[in-house]
Amino acid sequence: MRELSVLPGRVRFKCDEAYLNKGLAKYIDIYTEGLYGVEYSKVNYNIGTVLVLYDEKKTDLKSIKNSIEQTLTSKINYNDEIFKAYDSYYNIKNKRNIVKNNFIRSTLVYLFFKIKQLLFGKFFLSGSLAMVEMASLVAIVGGYSLLRSAYNRLAGRIYPHPDVFLKLAGLVLTISRESTEGLFLILMTDFTDYIKVSADLKCQCLLRKSTANPPNTAWIVTDDGNEMLTSVKSLEVGDTILVRKGEVIPVDGKVLEGRAAVNSFYYTGQPLVSLIEEGSKVYEGVVVISGEMKVRISRLAEPLEKEDISIDKLNLRKSVIRYQERALPAAMVLSALNYVFTGDILNALSIILLLCPASSELALSTAIKNYVHWLSKYDIYIKNPNTLEKIININSLVFDKTGTLTYKNMSIAHIESFNENYTIEDLLKICSACEGESCEEIPNISQGISMETSFYEAEGKLEKIVLLPSKGISTRYNGHKVLIGDNGFLKENNVDLNDVLERYAYYEGGLYSPMLVSIDNVVAGLIVMKEAIRKGACDLINKLEFNHVENISLVTGDCCEKGRYIADKLGIKNVYGGCNSEEKLQIILDQKSQGTVMMVGDGINDIMAMRAADISVSFANYSSNGIKFNSDCIIFDENINKLDALIILSQNAYRVIQQNITMSNLFNIFLGTIAFFGKFDIFSAKSIDTINSILALVMNERVRLGPRLLK
Repeated sequence: MRELSVLPGRVRFKCDEAYLNKGLAKYIDIYTEGLYGVEYSKVNYNIGTVLVLYDEKKTDLKSIKNSIEQTLTSKINYNDEIFKAYDSYYNIKNKRNIVKNNFIRSTLVYLFFKIKQLLFGKFFLSGSLAMVEMASLVAIVGGYSLLRSAYNRLAGRIYPHPDVFLKLAGLVLTISRESTEGLFLILMTDFTDYIKVSADLKCQCLLRKSTANPPNTAWIVTDDGNEMLTSVKSLEVGDTILVRKGEVIPVDGKVLEGRAAVNSFYYTGQPLVSLIEEGSKVYEGVVVISGEMKVRISRLAEPLEKEDISIDKLNLRKSVIRYQERALPAAMVLSALNYVFTGDILNALSIILLLCPASSELALSTAIKNYVHWLSKYDIYIKNPNTLEKIININSLVFDKTGTLTYKNMSIAHIESFNENYTIEDLLKICSACEGESCEEIPNISQGISMETSFYEAEGKLEKIVLLPSKGISTRYNGHKVLIGDNGFLKENNVDLNDVLERYAYYEGGLYSPMLVSIDNVVAGLIVMKEAIRKGACDLINKLEFNHVENISLVTGDCCEKGRYIADKLGIKNVYGGCNSEEKLQIILDQKSQGTVMMVGDGINDIMAMRAADISVSFANYSSNGIKFNSDCIIFDENINKLDALIILSQNAYRVIQQNITMSNLFNIFLGTIAFFGKFDIFSAKSIDTINSILALVMNERVRLGPRLLK
């Protein structure tokens, strides 16, 4: 593979292997877009090229090229379901093209007949009574649920897709009648479908961007030593996988070879960065910051898929069905009475047609599509729009603390040097080299210190690494023994702390996270870390309470005192500290007994609780892949106040949908009553029935307007 053109943040490769190989091209495209720092990729299998746009601050040309070449030289299990989630993306992409073509086609047909009628009028057969009767019959069968079910049972024995045949018959009759009202209805329906699919595609693109790698995949090391990209589902205990920089470990296991810096934030909920090597245990959800390692699997991840809510469970849907079930008997009785009094079978048919409840069903389906589209305008992706009613009826809201209400990376509150041989700058450089991302906020501290030595630049100076989970790190740096950790860790290593214990206890009592730095078994300094509340979190809590969401809770794996400190700052009353994943699950189950519960989380330790909650919400930019793929709603924005926007937009949409369904039903009843007294002939009735459906579509545009307070 070679470069054809290189520009800042943009490169085009020539890839002979992808030439006319559609399957390989697809997999290269999927894998490349999942690489850290890659913003866009496109593989053209017709000419064998790979276009990549990337962020130069996050990655470089060499890393991208090496990653793609690694894919080309590795085996790929083409028969596996490793790209199932991405297949849905391509399916939506293809569906959008189909719907787009349908919309263009229906627009051209509508304009053609509109112009034709203005210039030449209608064809003489288009206005025939027989044509109208057949069109009315199709509309009646399709509009009444009981008749449609009976038709499906009967026609299903002859044709496997009776609904398709019914729609096709309606389309043919609409065109044959040259009904511009009917053609306009088809145009509007296609347009609504297009904006819904476009919104889905936009959100799928954002979801792809927010995942570090193809979901549920791993590089398995085969018996002959080669690597093959495969599904996590196909892994077995005892298999060996290779985990590289930027990837999330998908299983529990033991490191066979290699060393790496890892962040266990998504596993524990706390931003603990550790350096590990051969023999260390690793767990699902741990992120590899730097380096790579081979891991022998000891426990597989449990498959977690949240059950979707069927549209039939919506109260709105149930109300539409109830009206449909009652409409048919009423229409039959009124039409029979009308026929008895008038003897006009066409007038009786007009009553059945005008009482047809198809418009209320159309009002619900198109409004849901508009709801999805409007949320996407606010970078909110709702996987299952049928959760709408649960969102507007939440009784309790549970937040994870670290990474959700606070930033996952702590900031530095204070630094002290106890050794004149080491300045503050020296201490920071040492910590940066030894702890990597745990010192990510160093360039932003108030002293304005500029770091020249990053973790990756100093990585080569590390001579010995020992993992000591939750306590600290022991290493050698430039020939000196360095210990970084809490007071207990340094005491275990025989470091004298008598002169600094008072300072350490002062900050620990103030709910900070102090770290002591020892060089050659002598305390050299103290670095005090603190959690920073996420920007906008206080405003969010106030807005939620204003919108009558008063039962708000905070859960954390951190100690209860630190949880209470953050909760008091935000005005949250309920605090649960020291919680593991099972305890978080039990909290959700307890609160569900009192009403509808929404859970907002970000890490692997939140998945069980998120699945149990009625609505689960995650923020794409700071949530693990496992959480995002098990969330009902994903917010593609760092602004935490978008959660309040989700609730307000949902409340507004629900109110509009209810009004539109009621208006459609009342319109049907009113017109059916007038038809009973013989005021409409069959031609007028068919046109009015179509206009009623158009009005339902037009009124549903109010869903996409949204509440004014969000503008």
